[in-house]
Amino acid sequence: MNAYDNSILETDYFLKNVIKWLDTTYKDRATSMMYVSDHGESLGEGNIYLHGLPYVFAPETQKKIPWILWMSDKMQDQTGASIACLNQRKEDALISHDNYFHTVIGMLNAQTHTYRRELDLLSACRQ
Repeated sequence: MNAYDNSILETDYFLKNVIKWLDTTYKDRATSMMYVSDHGESLGEGNIYLHGLPYVFAPETQKKIPWILWMSDKMQDQTGASIACLNQRKEDALISHDNYFHTVIGMLNAQTHTYRRELDLLSACRQ
């Protein structure tokens, strides 16, 4: 295996343990874990490797980013957004860093004039 594959395995292991820790240590609280990669990656599609092309030239694999969200049952209740709904919508979602701020603000139910509901990944799943 190469360094990239190993980094994915280690990240997966780390995130699994963060979720386990949150779920056991703070069982009575509304908790969540959000992992957002700093960039997408080209793995040979179109003979392009790695990342870092200017946005206008970059393939979709470099523009889309890995994004993992875990929410405790209490957090799902508090936000009104269920993981089941998010899982149904994940294939349709084009996720970028533009979504991060608005999703966090929405999760916290914070009020700000800069919040844009259309960029909040949870907004369509709120009841």
